[in-house]
Formats: sequence, C-alpha cells, structure tokens
Amino acid sequence: MTYLNKQLTAYYIDSIHTTGNMIFKHAISQDLIKTNPTYGLIMPKKHVTVVDIEEEEVRKSFLS
Repeated sequence: MTYLNKQLTAYYIDSIHTTGNMIFKHAISQDLIKTNPTYGLIMPKKHVTVVDIEEEEVRKSFLS
C-alpha cells in the first residue's frame, strides 16, 4: 500500500478501497465469501516533507 500511496492521490486510493468494499459486500450477500477483507483496513496517510512543501510553492508561483 505504501507504493500506491507514493504514486496515486489519496482520493484515488480511497475510491479504489470503496469500490473493492462494495464488491466484497455483494459477494457476501451472494454467499460467495464469508468475510470482507477490506473490513478494518486503515488507510495510510501521506507524510508531507519540507521538500514536498517547497516544491509545491514553486509550482504555484510558476503556474500563476
């Protein structure tokens, strides 16, 4: 999950988790599986470093 956290946005990862959760809930209702593997998953938070903040400021001033 750490690899995805570095490459994708938090919103995209959350949408992947939500979609998987809906699929597993449907599989439970169809008696295909007994437990939901996404239950209890804690989404990792992206740690922002000083370098990330400095690069973001350069991009903002560059685009304006």
